[in-house]
Amino acid sequence: MSSAECEVWRRERSFAESVDRHDTQAFAQHVSVDAVFVSDDPKPIRGRESIVEEWAGIIAGEPYALHWYPGSVQIAGDGKVALSRGLYWMESGKSDTSKRYAIGHFISVWSQESDGVWRVLYDGGNTERPVRATELDIQHLKASLPAACPMQP
Repeated sequence: MSSAECEVWRRERSFAESVDRHDTQAFAQHVSVDAVFVSDDPKPIRGRESIVEEWAGIIAGEPYALHWYPGSVQIAGDGKVALSRGLYWMESGKSDTSKRYAIGHFISVWSQESDGVWRVLYDGGNTERPVRATELDIQHLKASLPAACPMQP
């Protein structure tokens, strides 16, 4: 990825880390005021305030812990819009290990706003069909993630 794409990649990582830390304020700072989040519910969540409210449980880690990691970022147009794609994984508190983990794909559209900060404008994933996974699958996934943005040579 280019250095500009890596900037968005790092912003996506920061966004995910806000949920890992259960930091609602940091989460909100990554979301555009006019953002739209889509899921398996036919009605999208519109606006930062509504998104933060709807995601309160997820940010708190209930009913499951949600993690994600960007795989690739592409910047288009005038350089102020970017597409980020990658994997997410969920871990429930259930003791039944066959239903404890799931892996899916996400996609986020980022916009560089007038203050120069990249914020999520659209976000979604395949929440209706994540693949069941084992603890070993999750360990392998984590081990495969790059520590830093994979830049072009």
